[in-house]
Amino acid sequence: MTQTNYQLTVNLTAAQFDLFSRIAAAKDRKIKDLTRLIFAEGLRYYFCEDDVSINKKDNEYTKAEKEQISINNKIEKENINLSHIEKEKLGYKFVDKCFRGGGYSHSEKGEDIIDNLEEELRQSCRD
Repeated sequence: MTQTNYQLTVNLTAAQFDLFSRIAAAKDRKIKDLTRLIFAEGLRYYFCEDDVSINKKDNEYTKAEKEQISINNKIEKENINLSHIEKEKLGYKFVDKCFRGGGYSHSEKGEDIIDNLEEELRQSCRD
């Protein structure tokens, strides 16, 4: 599967661009790589105290999550009057409908969308 690449642009004055390109050269970086690293680092700092959650698209649920949703729906349909605890005994498990990231209450390793995006952005500068 081919992946489409998108660009974000930042408007700079001639003086700002000159200074930024000299900073990149002083750090032995291409301008695009330094921009990417600064963007990645900025994500971490912007969301260090503020968190974000975004709804998952249908195609973003894992196979295990889709299977659990099916189990949950069956349990819900067949056991309308049971308490949540009783439903859990039958196999009901919470499936998060959102991706989450940032803030103080980090998700388990690998589940923080901000950390994951930052790492992906940095990785391309290492390759």
